[in-house]
Amino acid sequence: MLRTCAVVAALLLPLPALAQEVEIRIDEALARKAGLDAAEVRADLDDELRSTLHLDALSTYLDSLANAALLATKGMGVDYATEIEAFVIGGSVGTGIDDGGFRFGRGDETLPAFGYAFQVAVMAGLNLGVLSHGEGVLSRVVVYGHGMALDTSVDVFDGSLHSVGGHVQIALVKPRGDAAASWGGLALTTGFERSHYELGLTRALPVPVPGTGGLASWDGLGEFTLGTTTDSVPVELSTHVRLLVLTVFGGAGVDMVDGGADASIRLSGDVTADVGGRETRIGTASVRYAAHGEPVTVFPRVFAGAQVHLLPVKVYAQLNAGLERGVGGHMGVRLAW
Repeated sequence: MLRTCAVVAALLLPLPALAQEVEIRIDEALARKAGLDAAEVRADLDDELRSTLHLDALSTYLDSLANAALLATKGMGVDYATEIEAFVIGGSVGTGIDDGGFRFGRGDETLPAFGYAFQVAVMAGLNLGVLSHGEGVLSRVVVYGHGMALDTSVDVFDGSLHSVGGHVQIALVKPRGDAAASWGGLALTTGFERSHYELGLTRALPVPVPGTGGLASWDGLGEFTLGTTTDSVPVELSTHVRLLVLTVFGGAGVDMVDGGADASIRLSGDVTADVGGRETRIGTASVRYAAHGEPVTVFPRVFAGAQVHLLPVKVYAQLNAGLERGVGGHMGVRLAW
């Protein structure tokens, strides 16, 4: 009876989480031959691994990764700067940054020190007024679709990304003006967007041991993946002003967001050092970590940009800024009629 109760109790208990650990073993004799202190090598390498891989705040880092992936796609699938009379097609490339200040690059680190995501997209839009010869309520409505899938390679990582979405843009206030100068009125945009960004280790991850003057390092081999998928429903108000060939546009919106980010790290390798001019194994180190992060579920933001019109060709750049955190930007080319 007692054994049965123990089995039932064990089944009711939650399963233990994946071990979160860094294990480092350094041979003291070999370390001395390299002119190093084994205890100091262990401590320095432990600190460096935790810093490089964001181990002590991995869930927080993944939160930032998810927010960056969300920001990377904002505006790629919608034209805020053109009065679409028939249709528009185009493509763009951009990034999202969270917890990294005002920047758009990933930095020089093997793994970015902040949430970073890269994204590309192709888009197309149709003014429903073409169905009613440019008259009536349908002429105020433009529907858009966008998407893209791409494999990339960054340093020791291979990456993959995809984005997909659709939007409806309604002219609440119709544009006014002429070909020389015009105000774009006021538009309401909503829809659905999905953004996915993933990195996977494909080669040894080199981690130098600080404090050794470059004498010692660790190469980690195994599994190291970071990935995030976010779904969002934006609600935006936007406007634009055109003077000759230049248009400036801007707006504000809020995104209702779902999704998450995950990391899985199972790395091991040799700690090596220069001993008498030869690279010698002086120990081993392994990392076993897993974590989950989530984006902000209600994400308010503003956006602004500029576009140059060269007949049907439109060259533009857009900045997105979260009111509480994060920044993103992209640029692209579109053809509109």
